[in-house]
Amino acid sequence: MSVPAMGGDRPAAGAAVRVASAPVIAGLRFRTCRGPGDGAAIADILNAESAAWGIDEIVTAAEVESDLAHADEEDPGRTLVVAEIHGRPLAYARRTWHDRGVFRAYEHVGHVHPDLARRGVGMALLRHQAAALRDLAASHGASGDRRLFTWADERRVAATALIVSEGYAEVRRYVDMERPTLASLPAAAPPPGIDVRPADPRDPASLRAILAAEDEAFRDHWGHHEISPDEVAEVLAEPDLDPTFWRIAWDGGAIAGVVRPVVYAEENARFGRRRVWIDRVSVRRAWRGRGLGSALLVEALAEARTRGLTSAGLGVDTDNTTGALGLYERLGFSRGPVTIAWAKPMDAEAPPVIG
Repeated sequence: MSVPAMGGDRPAAGAAVRVASAPVIAGLRFRTCRGPGDGAAIADILNAESAAWGIDEIVTAAEVESDLAHADEEDPGRTLVVAEIHGRPLAYARRTWHDRGVFRAYEHVGHVHPDLARRGVGMALLRHQAAALRDLAASHGASGDRRLFTWADERRVAATALIVSEGYAEVRRYVDMERPTLASLPAAAPPPGIDVRPADPRDPASLRAILAAEDEAFRDHWGHHEISPDEVAEVLAEPDLDPTFWRIAWDGGAIAGVVRPVVYAEENARFGRRRVWIDRVSVRRAWRGRGLGSALLVEALAEARTRGLTSAGLGVDTDNTTGALGLYERLGFSRGPVTIAWAKPMDAEAPPVIG
């Protein structure tokens, strides 16, 4: 069944938004996103919040701008709400939805700059987005399992406390893992008949086929949603994209597995490290159980070492049914910070509106 997108007449970019339960703060105004032009402000909010909680991650304005330009079911000009104080953006919240296997997730996430923290803006934005998603769900008219859905790094203590206070329950954990050195790598050859080679950045059709094969491999994972053409375009437009770093396992003309490393150069420079981030490792079902995942990952780590990188990181679902967590631990990765996915039924009682 087809469903409408994010619904309603599209307001002008930067149009005022009424947010119920908003605190009384001089100069506080809510507006819609102005599009990629808001990328720098959004990056600043997210990075300042990360720094306040001791999270050694950054996003660049270019990354946010690319994300906003390829927002899939989300329409940032209507669904991304920015909070300003006297014209300075200090908080934002986004909303969208996806069919995730057995349930439909109506998703929202928000961030607040430390200069505006603990003043009620985060709660007002969360409740505003949840209410808008309830309206959207009603317009879809779908039955079945529908959930309000959000997530937060466990180090963002205030965000976690707010989510819990609004009645959300933990449904999944995703752990960041690190291999602090690439000096010694285990031997892990691909299975006989499998040829591993880089992707060709000059062949967009091949890159799209690689991402489609990767997406098929992830269909077994909890919460998976099928990759859209817009999401493919977003991957291929990422500022740090380097397909020559990817490693693709070929069995004749069939793609058996994919590993996609990425180097976030600006983040590495900020935190004084030379780390490769393993964005995705995937093996299609017909080729599992033969050591291909290990071979792909070790090959990517060896290439990273050749490029002068000295450590590696990745993220994984702790309840992954393909054994990925154990694989990474056997290859020298150790567990680190956790991001928690939270959900509550769409028909759960909404909190009272104040003001």
